[in-house]
Amino acid sequence: MDLLLNPAIAETFDIPSAEIRELTGMIRRSGILWGMDPDHRQALTGKAFKENTWQFGFERLFMGMAMPAGTELLVNQVRPCPFVEGTDAGILGRFAHFCHTLFSHLNAMGGRHTPEQWERRFTALIQEMITLTPAREPDIRFLFQVCHDLTRLRTLPGLPGPSDFRRPGTWWSPNWTRPFPGAVS
Repeated sequence: MDLLLNPAIAETFDIPSAEIRELTGMIRRSGILWGMDPDHRQALTGKAFKENTWQFGFERLFMGMAMPAGTELLVNQVRPCPFVEGTDAGILGRFAHFCHTLFSHLNAMGGRHTPEQWERRFTALIQEMITLTPAREPDIRFLFQVCHDLTRLRTLPGLPGPSDFRRPGTWWSPNWTRPFPGAVS
């Protein structure tokens, strides 16, 4: 949710700041705690379970929107959220689009990648998550330069090969004492 506090991201997904509090309440009440889905939980804990994941919460939220008020029945093993109505479709749809975009990029960042692959992944993330406006152009240009600097890492001696983003130590060689010339630091 903190990402949506950034106006550049919230505007991209047409989520006004006034709706963030409402979304936060829906998320809490739907039972979402952590993990994208059972596969994500499996990768992190060794146990694949759906309860309290984002997938679990979105299924409950959308089922609550689709079912008549007061429905207590399980539908396809999903208990609809009783507090969601059809009028919430717009906000939930935009928020689901935000989450789907974010999670798709997070999944693409799993595993080990070369600096060139990291540049492409981060550049795609920026392009899809932040709407470019004239006022933001210098900041976006800076972010793209940082991404490009990742590609320049391959020219340094001691690069260990493809690196895992979740393990930053795999990006650094003990032979490096300072950033390479011209890098953003």
